[in-house]
Amino acid sequence: MRTSHLLASILLSTACGGGKIATGQNPDGGLPPGTPSFVAWPVTDGTVTAYTVDPNLRRGAAAGPAQTDATGSFTLKLSMTTTTQLLLVASSGSYTEPATGTPISVSGYELTALLPSATRLPGDEISGALVSPVSHLSALLAARFVLQGTAPDAALTKAKTVLN
Repeated sequence: MRTSHLLASILLSTACGGGKIATGQNPDGGLPPGTPSFVAWPVTDGTVTAYTVDPNLRRGAAAGPAQTDATGSFTLKLSMTTTTQLLLVASSGSYTEPATGTPISVSGYELTALLPSATRLPGDEISGALVSPVSHLSALLAARFVLQGTAPDAALTKAKTVLN
């Protein structure tokens, strides 16, 4: 029951909007390079971890952690070379639900964002990524498309298209 209330509050507070990627945005997360990354709403004291994924988009090795600040912003530096998609997972912290002002703990839950494949080196920063309910749904839908035979990057593009 707690999960359904959390999901309902997340979806209502974001109005399920994903929006279109604006011209000049970076496919790695939507915003130009050097732009901070965010977890939807200001999730403070949250942990965001990047993971490699296998060809079926299942979570692999951790590729770097980050902590969110009071604005929900984070800077994630990779600890390894990756060439696959990256899964960003926000797994702790808290935020204030905007409609009611109620504090909500994210601990015990996850929000994810799937980034397209690219060659990334140790020390590279993930910038411009947004971890949100829409990015979470997009990652889940992409995994379903992969299981149906779509290539991972094409599946991610298809999932974003369906949700936008």
